[in-house]
Amino acid sequence: MECEKNIGMSFKIISNQLKRVVNKKLGNNITHIQIFILRFLYENKDKKDIFQKDIEKLLDIRRSTTTEILNVMERNNLLERVDSLSDKRQKMIVLSEKGTKYLKDFEKIVLKTEKEILNNVSQEEKYIFFNVLEKIKNNLNNL
Repeated sequence: MECEKNIGMSFKIISNQLKRVVNKKLGNNITHIQIFILRFLYENKDKKDIFQKDIEKLLDIRRSTTTEILNVMERNNLLERVDSLSDKRQKMIVLSEKGTKYLKDFEKIVLKTEKEILNNVSQEEKYIFFNVLEKIKNNLNNL
């Protein structure tokens, strides 16, 4: 029973540790929401124009919160706001060159870090671990 009480805290601690390790390797501090936005912009760069309202809807956050996040990212040169070709009143959100490089560096570091943290974990243990995580995820989805 004691194990069940600590599952959420264990996830939180591991998440915090992983975030600190990745941020240390990057030499920067970026939030998970900023990474999510960078990835969204990268994955959709050739598919459609992205506007602030798309990010608000995707993340289910208020306009003011989205504006604040995007302003910080723009100040850090991770993205740019450019005039829309179809409506000059709107600004498209596009990934900058620095944002693209940052995202690629981030993903390389995450992959390398995942290999490092699973270094002494056997294939069988990984299989069991991911199966247990999947069961926990399914249980949470059914609550």
